Amino acid sequence: MHLASGQALEPLLAPRDERGRRFAAEVCDFVKEQGAGIPSGRRSVGCSDVIESIFGKSKSSLERSPTPSLGANVVRFPRFVTGITAEWVGQALETVKHRTTQEVVRMLGGRSESQLQQELRPPKL
Repeated sequence: MHLASGQALEPLLAPRDERGRRFAAEVCDFVKEQGAGIPSGRRSVGCSDVIESIFGKSKSSLERSPTPSLGANVVRFPRFVTGITAEWVGQALETVKHRTTQEVVRMLGGRSESQLQQELRPPKL
C-alpha cells in the first residue's frame, strides 16, 4: 500500500450496478484513508495476508538455506515482496558500508550455526 493506492485501485474496479459502485467507492475510500498515513515515496503492508505470505515464503527459503535460522536471513524479506533491480543493488553498495551490514547481521543473527556447533563439542583432551 502507498499514498496513491486508492487512486490506483479505482480504474481496476468495474462495478456493473449501483450496489457495486457504492461498494467500490467505499473500498477506494478506505484504501485512500489507510494510504493517507503513509509518507510519500514509501510503501507499507496493507493486510496480514501479505505478512503471512512473506513468512511462508521465508520459511520455504530457510528450509533450503545452509544457515536455516531466521536471524540474519530476515534481510532477505524484501526479495519476497518486490523485484530487486541492478540499480537498487548499486545504490545499496554505494550507500551502505560493509561494516554496517556486518553489524546488522551480527545483531539479528547472534551466533552462527557453526559457532553453536563448536560450543557443543566436547573439549579436546
